[in-house]
Amino acid sequence: ARKGHIAFYNGAETVYLDDVTTEAELRAIFEATAPTSEGDVYLFFGEVERSKRPELTEIVAGGLPWLAPVRVGDGWALYRYQVPPEG
Repeated sequence: ARKGHIAFYNGAETVYLDDVTTEAELRAIFEATAPTSEGDVYLFFGEVERSKRPELTEIVAGGLPWLAPVRVGDGWALYRYQVPPEG
């Protein structure tokens, strides 16, 4: 997301998403980021992201079992990556 200051003020790291067009590509980014992160990995998706990344809107809007909504507002949402259980 373009909200790098949110991570900064929370002592977290900002990771910018490549141009992804599939769920597998998006998940690969989270899987690569999560093991190196000091804490949880989040995705902020707001109105600007929806307008500039419509392909992501379609992927995320369908609901993903490994991306849990933390907070949803009018035109925005914050999701937390959940490592899938092994097995």
